[in-house]
Amino acid sequence: MAARWFQLDDFYKTAGDQYIFYPHLFARGYRLSAEQRAAMDEVLGPFLKGRLWYGFLATFLFVTFALTIILASFLFMASTEQLDAIVSTPPWIWLVGAFALACLILAPTLFRLQSKIRRQIEVIGLEASEPPRPGLLIVDGELSLKRLIAVIVALGVILILVASIDTASATSVDF
Repeated sequence: MAARWFQLDDFYKTAGDQYIFYPHLFARGYRLSAEQRAAMDEVLGPFLKGRLWYGFLATFLFVTFALTIILASFLFMASTEQLDAIVSTPPWIWLVGAFALACLILAPTLFRLQSKIRRQIEVIGLEASEPPRPGLLIVDGELSLKRLIAVIVALGVILILVASIDTASATSVDF
């Protein structure tokens, strides 16, 4: 797996002979000299390639193993009515559950990465001097509330459509 936040070069942007370090996509940038970048790379490089990757893998395996044990025990002890209730669960509930499971797996890994970066920035003694990188939600260095609202509305519409499709298929007559 080659997730982009496991690669050190994706944290940097080059500006002449200096580097701009962005701790995450929507963070303000930190201007670094070549010596400061070497100090940052010395700490973050091995962490990204070793401990963070293995921590993510361990969390993923633990959560999936625990979920497998819980679901297997439920399936062995469930009644027919309970199994029918699981099968008739609306798709949006499964989507919310999948999102929650992904957050449960990714949140500790990303939290460890951000805390490691924050500590290293404090050790080097850097101050944020650059605006955030432009992106979907960042316009001219500021969070765009219009775009954020548009994303939330789009996700709401998708959930409503999924729920309405599910209710339409549940009320259709099967022959």
